[in-house]
Amino acid sequence: MAQQAPENKSILDQAVTHFVAALNALDEARFLAIFRANCVVRDPYGVSLYEGEDGLRMYFHTMHSTWRAFEMRPLRIHYGGRERVVFTWEVTATARNGKQVQFDGVNVMTLEGELIDGLESYWDAVAMFEQIRD
Repeated sequence: MAQQAPENKSILDQAVTHFVAALNALDEARFLAIFRANCVVRDPYGVSLYEGEDGLRMYFHTMHSTWRAFEMRPLRIHYGGRERVVFTWEVTATARNGKQVQFDGVNVMTLEGELIDGLESYWDAVAMFEQIRD
């Protein structure tokens, strides 16, 4: 059965584009601007939970303190109705200690209006951290 893109596909696509661009730039202001103030982020799911603006700032602090350079590339996008988008991705990054890493995963993003209300990320954190361990 073919998947039919929702009528607000452009809003969902923009959310993915803005999310990826903010991470790739390691730009906290851009990152905070794309989320609702009371959002919930599980990244990776089952390991880390960030809630609201304080949680987003903590999430971003972790990103910024871990990575010198970060490049996420979205691969496949799937639409789950009017407010949900799922996309696979791969990352190439350089840690603060100079070690390079590659890993991949899946994000499930729920929007309210044009802002991200929820984010669940699925990837192997243990394997990724093994690659950058001193």
